[in-house]
Amino acid sequence: RREVERSTGTLAAAACAAAQQLASSAATDQIMTPSMAIEVLRRLDRKGLLQRQPMVTQQIKLAVDQAVSGLSGVCLPGIRLSLLLLAAVLHLQQQIQAAGRAPQLDLALQSAWRELLAIFMALGAGVAIAAAGGAPVAAVLQQCLEAAGPTWQLLISCLPDLDHSLASKVLSAADDRMDMIGVDSVSSCLALLQAPWVHSSGTAAAARQQHGACEPLQRLAWQLLLHDSSIASVTHSAATASSGSEDLPEYGVNDDAATYLVQIGLRPETATAITESQPWQVHLLHWTLLLAHISHLNSKRSSSAAVTAGRRLTQALRDVPELVPSLLDHLVGLMGLGSSSSTLPTAAAADPMSDQSAAAITTLSAAAQVQLSAKLAALCPSDQPWTLITAIQYIGLPISHASWRLLAAAVYRAVLGLLPASARIWFSDLRDRRLISAVEAYTIRFESPALLAAEFAAIKRDAAGSSGEVGGSCSFRVTASPAARDVTAVLEIEDGATLELQVKLPAAAPLKAAEVECRNKVRACFA
Repeated sequence: RREVERSTGTLAAAACAAAQQLASSAATDQIMTPSMAIEVLRRLDRKGLLQRQPMVTQQIKLAVDQAVSGLSGVCLPGIRLSLLLLAAVLHLQQQIQAAGRAPQLDLALQSAWRELLAIFMALGAGVAIAAAGGAPVAAVLQQCLEAAGPTWQLLISCLPDLDHSLASKVLSAADDRMDMIGVDSVSSCLALLQAPWVHSSGTAAAARQQHGACEPLQRLAWQLLLHDSSIASVTHSAATASSGSEDLPEYGVNDDAATYLVQIGLRPETATAITESQPWQVHLLHWTLLLAHISHLNSKRSSSAAVTAGRRLTQALRDVPELVPSLLDHLVGLMGLGSSSSTLPTAAAADPMSDQSAAAITTLSAAAQVQLSAKLAALCPSDQPWTLITAIQYIGLPISHASWRLLAAAVYRAVLGLLPASARIWFSDLRDRRLISAVEAYTIRFESPALLAAEFAAIKRDAAGSSGEVGGSCSFRVTASPAARDVTAVLEIEDGATLELQVKLPAAAPLKAAEVECRNKVRACFA
């Protein structure tokens, strides 16, 4: 573990030196912390400016080469040997404990598991730092990890199911090293999750093999990212909201979307992933985490500051007009409802590293849609409300055609509930009649009923406290009819004059706007 952490520290120092060199050339005397250095390098790489500084990239690459040499020569063989020994102990655990030969074995195993997970987090931090130096630099470290595929399979087989306590300790320990290496636990896990897709090279067959080698690391990263503390830390929006005005910065037509999203609290890797549609796997997984995070901020247990942060995030995602439509295009393609673009993933191309073109759109049959909806409902206990967080914890990391489709359906449901206005704008802009029909039919049958039921339940709760006299001789009452999908508000003033407003919700809520009608005119009486 110490050797891996030392290698990560060397990478962080190289990133600081490189960023400091760039700062010196820009005539600034700012001292670079690891987190600042990584952010500077990441921004320059995204704008294509880092490649114009060969001395800087070479400096980072030398550090990565040194880290890879240490990993390949000492660390990885040592880790594999330790895992083989641990696997043997686990195989004989019951016999050893039955014979009373190792009364402290459970404590020793817990210590070993914490050490292995600490190695995992240090590797993730190293991958995150290398990625800030650009794709060619990151690919060197990624190839080293791919070559150790059997070791990662062995790692997963030796680890127990991650309980809440163990995961909390591992994530907290990684966050404690944030000041030293500039990468926290969430960014470490995100780096390991997305690296096989972002840095894959060669043919599709080779990319599939590379992805498979690191799949155990991705599964473990995804498990840790779904922990409560990770979901709460997906963005820095709460801190951003509390440190300044509640008003969002303005987003202009010519502004960079990723830069704007970072301003309102998104992590740079998340902002980049949701504004770029490829690799589509990374795009979808980051959106999944972001929506789970917004759901967490909006929960009943959240503080008022968290709710405010959730509102700001929702508004910011709506202010960047292409974000949610791009996601929904991906989702309906993966769900087999069709696609508005041949470049987006469809049910025919939902394999994690598919050779197939996404141009051929396959449509789910009605029976298959029923089956998909039933699987989606079964992801959460029947006695509890459906939540995206619970659903994705049951799905795990998607590795098959069916699991990607199920995740897409879960995210589609979350978008309708959390970002209804954005979903309505996307639907109104669709031009393909077949796609419009398929999306509307699926939504009316499987999504709208639950959304409408929740809406009418909220209306009835609010109406119970708002009906009655509103001052003087005026009275106000609200009635709701779930069967007719309408809400009627009646304001009755003196002399029998009334103002009646009826709102009729659409069957395809929230894809279509509600119909509003003023049923009666106010009759004024003059003395």
